[in-house]
Amino acid sequence: MLLSFIVLSAACGRNEVTVIYTNILSKADTLDPQAQNSAGAKTLILNTYEGLTRVTPEGEVVPAAAFSYEISSDGLTYSFRLRTDGKWYFDSSKEDGLDGLTEANFDARVTSADFVYAFRRGADPATKCSDTQVFSVIKNGQAVLAGSKTPDKLGISAPDDYTLVIQLEKPRTDFLRLLSGPSAMPCSESFFNACGGRYGRRLATCTGNGPFCLTRLRDENDGTRSYRLSKNPVYSGESKPQVDYVWMYQSSDPDNMTNSLAQGDYNMIYADEYRLSVIDAAAYTVATIPNATDCVIFNMNSVYSANASLRKAIASSLDARAVSSELHREHTISAIPGSCLTPGAGFEASLGPEEITELIGKAINELGEQNLTLTLLCPQSAQAAFKKQQQLWQESLTVAVNINIKAVADSSFASELSGGDYDMAFAPVYALSTDSLEYLSQFTPTGKTGSLYGLNISGVNIGVTEALASSGDPTLTERALLASRCVVPICTNESALVYSDKLSGAYVTGAEYEIFFERAHFS
Repeated sequence: MLLSFIVLSAACGRNEVTVIYTNILSKADTLDPQAQNSAGAKTLILNTYEGLTRVTPEGEVVPAAAFSYEISSDGLTYSFRLRTDGKWYFDSSKEDGLDGLTEANFDARVTSADFVYAFRRGADPATKCSDTQVFSVIKNGQAVLAGSKTPDKLGISAPDDYTLVIQLEKPRTDFLRLLSGPSAMPCSESFFNACGGRYGRRLATCTGNGPFCLTRLRDENDGTRSYRLSKNPVYSGESKPQVDYVWMYQSSDPDNMTNSLAQGDYNMIYADEYRLSVIDAAAYTVATIPNATDCVIFNMNSVYSANASLRKAIASSLDARAVSSELHREHTISAIPGSCLTPGAGFEASLGPEEITELIGKAINELGEQNLTLTLLCPQSAQAAFKKQQQLWQESLTVAVNINIKAVADSSFASELSGGDYDMAFAPVYALSTDSLEYLSQFTPTGKTGSLYGLNISGVNIGVTEALASSGDPTLTERALLASRCVVPICTNESALVYSDKLSGAYVTGAEYEIFFERAHFS
């Protein structure tokens, strides 16, 4: 790790071996796309596998393992033609870890059957896939996920080796985007069976059809794990890597990452707002992406925040524009970040002083308490802004309501947030991808986590769940969310890839795990 890349010179010319050193946010216990459950695993899978589609740095959804597709006039049937030169990565070093499978007898072609097998596995409740949204919109998908129909009833079929047909329950404008996610990656049935239940859990039982292949998996002395991605020698798609290797070292500690960058051990890191605030941005190349919205989020585990009357009174008295101005950030009325493909419409409820007073009186009667004290958690960097907002609350709310500000160090804010000892929190909500509906699904009981930051805000958002299920319309779903006043958007937030050593070109398409390396290069 002392050198960012090695230059080999010869008399007849120059040959450069280029290496990226960076961090991976969490340990990947498995690289099984249908069974992965960590951000680190998703990053590795997105670089070592290729789905039917791919999202470009510009946010465009393009064919990947498929070279073309057709959509029926009613929007229910998608027909894909797969590339005939797609190959699974396999070398002789894997043979010791597989049950009789060798380079000689392994069919390395990536075919439509690999996608059928992968999708049926992902929809099978026994797989315990953590990201089933793509399967739930396919015909019979919800019934298969619920266990009331068998996986072979999922609306996906392979008429021949390179044709794949997928039928939906109802039209979804974001379906092509869903097909680029980690759980929608293909799976070779013969390779999976040869792994004997260890698919994706050891180096020998990892494969892929993407731009990179996993060639090292090392457990470090401190209990972390490191990974080496190498340029895939059999990859023939449109996303051929421009670097030879990517070394990824497990680290989620902000100070460790920034120190490693400063010392030259890393030549790239993924930086959130806090990490950006503690580095000398002028010393690096910084590529930002607006993939989060800072919001005031009400904790429904609190009896006070769960009271709709009190929540609406407090939310209506919140001057989001003033807070944004104090933070020197761009105000937004939409919860959906700019990195999502479908912009949010936002929602603003304007209530007068008399209406707010009436809501507070109603809350006092409903709660049976005369004096209500709530706590708002925020990082120290936002303390001054919310101290001013505290004064506004004192002026607009009656003496019966008091809001205390609990400011904690930015470096420990995440752990305080997960503790849940507060009524409200000022925190970023990150995009899971470029899909607006996937972002909004975080606020529903059937979302990826079931609750956001453990705040249990989803239980009251029946309208959000219904809007998401019935229309698939981001605008209607967002309006239902914001009208509940469980969440109040304040300002935009962004993350960044921070480069040193003349490195650039890696990109993020949405969530922190959607980091792609194939365009990375040294100038």
